[in-house]
Amino acid sequence: MELIRAGGHITGNHGYNHPDGWLTPVSKYMEDISLASRFTSGELFRPPYGRLRPGQYRRLIKSYKIIFWDIMSYDFDNKFGGGNSLKILKSKTRPGSVIVLHDRPDSSILRFLEEFIVFSISSGYRFVIPEFDV
Repeated sequence: MELIRAGGHITGNHGYNHPDGWLTPVSKYMEDISLASRFTSGELFRPPYGRLRPGQYRRLIKSYKIIFWDIMSYDFDNKFGGGNSLKILKSKTRPGSVIVLHDRPDSSILRFLEEFIVFSISSGYRFVIPEFDV
């Protein structure tokens, strides 16, 4: 974690066990987020599955900038295929998009990521983390 921070990068909290906010009681959800906070930069939170209950939101917003996504690449599903993920990204990306990509060993991301980055840059997009008032 220290090397990530030293490089000027941040790691947002996404939960330790990837809990589904709609299916997890607030106290259990917050315990999971707290456990994960030991391994993150501590400013950003992206809810697993993009779902939160109102009570979870009210507690999280006190400590985190909550980030929701607008494009799911489905790179976690090898049956979906990297080509289909790339098509989604190319057709759905717009200024300000927040894109979900996975770094799991079985993700198809490595099959299309370079092409997507080249496409995005040649289309005038930049990859940034905006400044947040946290």
